[in-house]
Amino acid sequence: MKASDLLTELPITIEPDTALTEARDMMDACGIRHLPVTVDERVVGMLSDRDTLLALGTARWTDTSAAEAHPSPEPGQVSEIMSSPVYCVGADTPVEQVASTMLERGISIVPIIDAKGLLGVISKTDLVRWYLDLCAHDDKHRGATARVEDGMRRNVASVSPCDEARQVVKTMINARVEHVPVIEDGKLVGIIADRDLRRLLGVTVRATSDLADDMLPERFDVKAGRIMTPAPKTIAPDDRMAHAATVMLDQRFSAMPVANDDGVLLGVVTVTDVVRLVRELAGETQPVTAICT
Repeated sequence: MKASDLLTELPITIEPDTALTEARDMMDACGIRHLPVTVDERVVGMLSDRDTLLALGTARWTDTSAAEAHPSPEPGQVSEIMSSPVYCVGADTPVEQVASTMLERGISIVPIIDAKGLLGVISKTDLVRWYLDLCAHDDKHRGATARVEDGMRRNVASVSPCDEARQVVKTMINARVEHVPVIEDGKLVGIIADRDLRRLLGVTVRATSDLADDMLPERFDVKAGRIMTPAPKTIAPDDRMAHAATVMLDQRFSAMPVANDDGVLLGVVTVTDVVRLVRELAGETQPVTAICT
């Protein structure tokens, strides 16, 4: 299986001098989270919704003090915040190599190029779809019979609803995760994603560790209970990984808590865990990437 078999052909692209507000509106209208940035069909950068959320200041508190503490900056251009250079692969690249590139580089999308420029992209979502198609065609395949408990992350860091946002940020940075469950009286009551922090507070746990400093702005006094998604959908450890992948794909989740019938947290399974399984199923290789310049 090669990259050319899975790529999304002729993806929506954007130019470096496009206004950030226009790029954000395009992402919202098309329901996408990444835009390749091109000049004459040559990939020069990648723009993510994470970039636009941070740059455009989308904190949504209604109190005046929070609004004043986090004013929206003047809109700029895509070139000011896009990721560059971009790691790309060729059309003949094996799928397992694409998966390895995503896992080792911590990225969610990989442009596929040839000598003339951009051919398409492959995202984690495309790899999940490939995995589900494999399971649908052969329910006896080891990928189809894989269980959530075999791929989930155990010993997960958590916070309580009363913890302040600054503690949530610290916990996520120290644990190197982008999702943290919220536990009260030993039971799962919510989950907080890095996306929630970006949308509401204007920070990301992918940034430098100085975000964990105690001198964070006053808006970080907000409690985890106000930030979290309450009563998140969970999955059981003995459910098939394919079921977890289906739910995450349908609901556009990037992670799901794993809990028992009593609501006790046992772990977390993520789209990245599915991508690891894809790499195993397709065959382990070392990635060889090219850099678009």
